[in-house]
Amino acid sequence: MNRTPFLTPFRLRLAALEEGSGGALRLPAFTTTLSDAHARVDPVTGDAVLTCMPLDDGLRLGLPEREEQQLRAHLYEAGAARLGRRLAAFPAVSGEVPVVDLALPALEKRMTAARAEMWRGADGEAGDGGYAQAIASGWLAARQDATTLPPLSWSHECRLSGHMARALLKPLWESYQGASPMASIPANAAYQARIEVTLPGHAMSGWYGLGPERTHGFFKSLTRVSASVQLALRNWLPLLWMGDGELFHTPREGVSLLAYASLPALLARSRRNYTYDPVDNTSWLQALTHATRRLQKQLQVWYPALAALDHPAAELVHPRWHSRWSSDLMRNGKRIQTLLANEAWLVDQFVNFAAGMEDLAGQPSLNGCIRKGRELHGALDARLRRWWDGRQAQALNSLLLIEATSALTSEPVSLTISLRKLVARQAPEGPVVWSARRGPETPAEPTGTDEAA
Repeated sequence: MNRTPFLTPFRLRLAALEEGSGGALRLPAFTTTLSDAHARVDPVTGDAVLTCMPLDDGLRLGLPEREEQQLRAHLYEAGAARLGRRLAAFPAVSGEVPVVDLALPALEKRMTAARAEMWRGADGEAGDGGYAQAIASGWLAARQDATTLPPLSWSHECRLSGHMARALLKPLWESYQGASPMASIPANAAYQARIEVTLPGHAMSGWYGLGPERTHGFFKSLTRVSASVQLALRNWLPLLWMGDGELFHTPREGVSLLAYASLPALLARSRRNYTYDPVDNTSWLQALTHATRRLQKQLQVWYPALAALDHPAAELVHPRWHSRWSSDLMRNGKRIQTLLANEAWLVDQFVNFAAGMEDLAGQPSLNGCIRKGRELHGALDARLRRWWDGRQAQALNSLLLIEATSALTSEPVSLTISLRKLVARQAPEGPVVWSARRGPETPAEPTGTDEAA
């Protein structure tokens, strides 16, 4: 691998939205520069600095000349930094000029006079968890047939031991239908992991054509959304909470999350219940039965991971104790019940969001759509702050929107996993990268019926 810093071109794509003027977009949305900038990138560390900024790039930000030049310079510097991090994890495609997506805060009419001040602190991260940008992408795709739009993207970084990487990443890879088995991950090593999920921006148009809430087509679409969100929670909560082994210091919490993660998604039986119903005895018993049947397989994966950490709870979760844990969960399953209750609440928010989009789909402006997207983001963010036993899951907010949207489009959702081995007192090694693409089919392993009551 070439470890020498190199000069690489890139282009900026801005998601710049303003609300006002009767709701019309006062700035072009998702403007892309016409000329290439250049950054010097260190392929090992991912550090990058801007070396050349084009004088005439096609960007028009509507500011006085001096303020516009200052803001453009800041945006190119932010773009160069993001380019460096991205290329360090995911090598560039030969012959293609990378496009770096940056998001400026959406401004309401009363805020546009302070446009330069509001945008001066822009760091390239999408506001409102990317919801405003996503809503605008869908509106432009649905009403103007726009296709060249920034992708919906989400990323997560963490440190994992080799055993933990095996336990967490293999099921994640399989859930995104990786075309080939993951290469063997050496167990006695530590890794910096970066996981990214992306979906084409125009896929968001699926929320604008669902029809009225009481129709069968709406029900079928939201059944797929529900199944996709359920599987996303089961796939990603373990990665968020279990990578360091801390959860198993209270073994019942760790085993409860493993049992929850092993549940198949439930396809909706009626418009009243899109998920397992944790307060209905029949549905609750069905969930517990599914979880306990699969618990032994989960323990077979996690026991060696905890044993390698010399974790004090390792022996308590040995696979030979699976019957004891199954009985314990059947007697005291409140932790699983709480997870299922939060899951049901979350899916309800997406159902309500989808129902409201029907009235907004035909409007000539983005105001109502962006406001509704912000409301959804705010509601999810507040609940995810206290998701389960005092633990937060806010990091999953934008991911859940991507997963929900993936159920409404024919576009595949892509997963990229990058593992960089951490070696003490040596030059960092290059990352190992895996990519997978899951098609638009209904997520695997659903259970229940799909007949509307």
